[in-house]
Amino acid sequence: MANKFFFPPFTPIGVYKNILDKKKINDVNFIIKNLKNNNKNNNKNNVKKKKTFLIMDSGTKSLSNLISNTIPYIMNNSNYNFYIGTESLTAKAKKQVAQSKNLKGISSLKGMYTYISKVDFVITRAGFNSLTECLILKKPAIFMSEKFNPEISENLKFISKLGVGTFMNSKNWEKNFLKRIDFFLRFEENKIKKNLNSNLTNYDVNGSVQIVNLIKKDYL
Repeated sequence: MANKFFFPPFTPIGVYKNILDKKKINDVNFIIKNLKNNNKNNNKNNVKKKKTFLIMDSGTKSLSNLISNTIPYIMNNSNYNFYIGTESLTAKAKKQVAQSKNLKGISSLKGMYTYISKVDFVITRAGFNSLTECLILKKPAIFMSEKFNPEISENLKFISKLGVGTFMNSKNWEKNFLKRIDFFLRFEENKIKKNLNSNLTNYDVNGSVQIVNLIKKDYL
């Protein structure tokens, strides 16, 4: 019954087919809150700094067990620092994060998103918000798939087509997690960075302004 539909980039073609009156369809740019990239190189003495990763769970907590079970294999690691959302972790995993020298806990989902701009790399479920923030902020990421979720499947297709991220599955966690990280840094990081900095992946983020102007044009 809506008079207007607003669709951001990466909307699957099948969604458009469900709207009979094509005049109601409006394609708009991304909508994103935090554009500040805080990933500055503070290494003034040219000393090699440790790579930093953000490990994000989603609001559905679909990765909570995998992340909790992976903590023992990455805590006190001498090569990498990890920022980890702790809201969905087990009590044991939260304690391990607090005791580890290279793990920093983030207590809220909203807080996790603010760290995307601060770290070197992101490990996250391939949800729309995570995907778009990594794309706009040019953050190389490893995306996790999710069974029986059409949105995630469509997002993975766009990621693969653009070459702006890589993928992992449940077998890449726990004892195999660091191996997956090492492989990413050796063979995938540079190609992803190149694609992220390509003109083909420069997107505008004024979708909210576009929506307001289109509504005002017809109703004010």
